[in-house]
Amino acid sequence: MAVCPQCSFGEAYFMQMQIRSADEPMSVFYKCVKCSNQWNDK
Repeated sequence: MAVCPQCSFGEAYFMQMQIRSADEPMSVFYKCVKCSNQWNDK
C-alpha cells in the first residue's frame, strides 16, 4: 500500500517505467488520489 507523504492518504495510482538500464529494476511512480501529489519509490 502506498501512503502519500504529503497528506497521508492511503490510496494512490501507480505506474512502472524502465528509466535506467535493462539490468536495473523498474522504477515505480505514484500519484495520490486525494491531493494529486506525485512521488517515486527509490
